[in-house]
Amino acid sequence: MRKVFQITIPLPKEKCFKLVNKSGSEIGNWRSTFTDKRNGLFEWKQGALTATGASTIQAILTAQGDNETSVEVNIIKPFQLWDPARLCDRIFRKLEKACLRNLSS
Repeated sequence: MRKVFQITIPLPKEKCFKLVNKSGSEIGNWRSTFTDKRNGLFEWKQGALTATGASTIQAILTAQGDNETSVEVNIIKPFQLWDPARLCDRIFRKLEKACLRNLSS
């Protein structure tokens, strides 16, 4: 299963890359598996295995102007067909909250 989320961050793409990278690295059970600064791509794996497998979190940055960047976040649960407990939403909210916290500091 794949769920897609989106957040807009009021920063240029290069600064947004640093913000998202820092925010993802602060989440305790995530580990980075891929980063591409030039294309604005990230991938993390959740450290804890569940009955539906470890989640993959992908982020894709797209400049929306000089001072705004769109961040598309894909949450992939390999052995799950639907998400009645909204686990994907919770995974996304961890990254969103970390980004907003780091943006305000």
